[in-house]
Amino acid sequence: MQGEKQYRYGEFITKIENDSQLQISDFVILTCAIGIASVGLNMNSVATIIGAMLISPLMGPILGLGVGLAASHRQLFFKAALALIIEVTISLLASTLYFKLTPITVGGSEILNRTAPTLWDVLIAVFGGTAGVIGATKKQVNNIVPGVAIATALMPPLCTAGYGLAQENLTYFGGALYLFLINSFFIMLTAWLGIKFIYRQKNQVVERRPLMRFITIVMIALGGIPSLVTTKNVVQETIAQSNIQTMIAEEFKQGTIISQSIDVKSKKIRLSIAQANLNRQEIQKINHAKSKYNLQDYDLQIIQVADLNQLTSSEYSKYINNLINNNRKDYQAKQEVSFTKKLDKVRQVAQAELGKKFTKVTLQTNYDVSADQIVQSYDVEIIVKDKLSDSQKVKLIKKIKKTLKQVDQIKFTVK
Repeated sequence: MQGEKQYRYGEFITKIENDSQLQISDFVILTCAIGIASVGLNMNSVATIIGAMLISPLMGPILGLGVGLAASHRQLFFKAALALIIEVTISLLASTLYFKLTPITVGGSEILNRTAPTLWDVLIAVFGGTAGVIGATKKQVNNIVPGVAIATALMPPLCTAGYGLAQENLTYFGGALYLFLINSFFIMLTAWLGIKFIYRQKNQVVERRPLMRFITIVMIALGGIPSLVTTKNVVQETIAQSNIQTMIAEEFKQGTIISQSIDVKSKKIRLSIAQANLNRQEIQKINHAKSKYNLQDYDLQIIQVADLNQLTSSEYSKYINNLINNNRKDYQAKQEVSFTKKLDKVRQVAQAELGKKFTKVTLQTNYDVSADQIVQSYDVEIIVKDKLSDSQKVKLIKKIKKTLKQVDQIKFTVK
């Protein structure tokens, strides 16, 4: 594999050693990468995060660790290790400071996606590290190493760990830091194996070291087993979520689901539903039906919320007060109160405008996740006894949207 287009062994070691040595320019670039990644995560901007990955200097020291091990180059290994420790420390401190100062503290999807490493992250690191070490041995300019930097995503997890520290959320901090560590480890591992293969003619590279092989196996186990467990949980949660949505659609056709929470670990499903009161026999029937959806091991808790369409104003006020004060002052209860208040506003407008033609109103919450923000909106369905004229519809739509500005679509159904 040696040739004019590839560095000779000595040239390659010198190149990697230079890349692993921190200079003032590296600190400036690192600071810029941290700033760009933190802003991208904060604003949920994929393009901005990709920009941070491209300019991040973290790949150099990680490759240096792998090459140092493969070449038995102690000076290179420790120089790369020191550079990586310094860069990681600066990244954590700077990103933590940013997320302490920013007024936007809600974690978007780009942050949440980097708080739970999986087996797929390990595979990406393995494939990326393999491509990265091959690209690093080539003399000509290529886009392999920048591509690896994007694929393996080293800077965003570090900044996400900084977000976890800023928010004092150890789960986010631990998950994001673990994602960075397993990415770094498997890039280092593939670099070590790649150098042994590419420069296999060098005896000092292929010298067998039982202790090093043992350490490698232990590190693979420590890095890979937790990833397998996490991936298993993610797959189980995805399947459970799909089965639960199917169960809700088929077993609660007559009701409106106000909120739902699913805990895969403890196998609990909590549904808040607005419909005519379910009796004990109907609830038992639904519980027996769980096996149809492979949810027989799940504990189903059904919280029945009054059908607001059947309440008078005084009954509605009493219901809201009971909802707040009935030992349910947690976040879920607050969400239910907020939803029911919005639903009642729409109901009052429709009832006042349509009179005896009005039957019922339902409200559905939507979340539109874009690159920059998460937008909440509502779809309204007005159920009437008789067909409405176009002018009646237009007039009612204007009033409803004036009452609840987040309304996106309004549908009229005759029943």
